[in-house]
Amino acid sequence: MKSNLGSSLKAYALWALVLTILFPVIYGTTNSLSLQAVRTFRFAHDLELAIPFVPMALLIYMTLQILFFLPVFFLNAPAINQLGKALTFSLLVAAPIFYFLPAPIIYERQIPEGFWQPAYQFLFSIDGHFNTFPSLHVTFSFILITFLNRQLNKPYLFCSWFLLICLSVLLTHQHHVADIFGGLILGFATCRLFLKPEPLVLKTVV
Repeated sequence: MKSNLGSSLKAYALWALVLTILFPVIYGTTNSLSLQAVRTFRFAHDLELAIPFVPMALLIYMTLQILFFLPVFFLNAPAINQLGKALTFSLLVAAPIFYFLPAPIIYERQIPEGFWQPAYQFLFSIDGHFNTFPSLHVTFSFILITFLNRQLNKPYLFCSWFLLICLSVLLTHQHHVADIFGGLILGFATCRLFLKPEPLVLKTVV
């Protein structure tokens, strides 16, 4: 048990480091380049401007961070390595899409007053106005949930969680409907490539 947990922690730490370095470099660079783009693309419809801004939806939006922590408890080292490769691959695929198809958010970003103000100020300070299509928030959520559900076999729980995350990216005005579908397609294709048929489990935490 201790050996398995140690191997999982090492694999998790490695891929956490890779993604922690790679994500801001790729995401930040492509967003900066998009600010200089001569042509931008719009994948949103004007009807989406009627989608309400619900500040508290940020709670669900941020549960992606919980999903990122769960694999170390429920997947073994080989599974975590597969997951790390899958997340990295999806990020690398999204990068040229962000560059060649820069798509800005059509909402006018709002920083709500009161309790949610600091959270949205922080979010907007690290999240660019571009890099919306595909939604990496949706892609990463789909990949993580797919890998975790393979082990835990809780389809109703994880399906509901994923749908709520998709709803949250709309209600926080971070993404548009097309971004969700783009993120879903990228996540699905990535899982088909990296989710091996053999069991990915390892352990039960006691």
